[in-house]
Amino acid sequence: MNKALISATDTNSTALNYPELFAKEIKPPVKLSCLELKNSGVTTSGVYEIDPDGEGGSDSFNVYCDMTTDGGGWTLVSAFYEFDPLTYGVEWNEGIQDDYDPSLNTQKSFSLNVLPTDRTQVAFGKDLNPTDVDYFNFVYTIGDIPKTVITGLKTGLNYHIYRNMNYYYADPEKNLLNTSNINNLLTIDRVGTTGRDWAVALIYYKADRGYAYKGENRGIVENFAWTVWVR
Repeated sequence: MNKALISATDTNSTALNYPELFAKEIKPPVKLSCLELKNSGVTTSGVYEIDPDGEGGSDSFNVYCDMTTDGGGWTLVSAFYEFDPLTYGVEWNEGIQDDYDPSLNTQKSFSLNVLPTDRTQVAFGKDLNPTDVDYFNFVYTIGDIPKTVITGLKTGLNYHIYRNMNYYYADPEKNLLNTSNINNLLTIDRVGTTGRDWAVALIYYKADRGYAYKGENRGIVENFAWTVWVR
């Protein structure tokens, strides 16, 4: 039925005869993020549809939401498996590909290029554990990130965060380096030490793409995912 033909006088009869038409009309807008979903009453972790930049922007899509860890409301925006590198030349800005699986069941790497506009925090973790390393009051971006001191809300420790397309730090308190197959390394490293807390080199040698995790320089191909979350 053409909606334009529905008059005010026959609204009630139309609603009775065509309930699916009115159900579609009053469908609530898709939420911006997992945090919005949580604040609306969703409490179970899993895959949900969100619209990160709101109506009029990019199309909505599915993401994995953690609704319980450290307050919940975490949106999984990046996952990196050493054996499944991201698309060369775009990496952090890859966006959704045909093999995108936010549940991580198929162990495919991804990096979303549209992030929830309401984000104020970022977490760095492992697989579906958002805050396994720590989480921070910091607005995460997929572009270059200048060397910045951020304080962990889980540990209370200070860290440096850094990423640049043309450089990298093995330790942000030491020399800035330039090596083509390691540049663009995302580093989270404790201040005052070479902490090796969380670091991913997307185009490095296979066994070293997962550059560091929780104090270790990882020199073997791991089966877990380095994950980035926002809320």
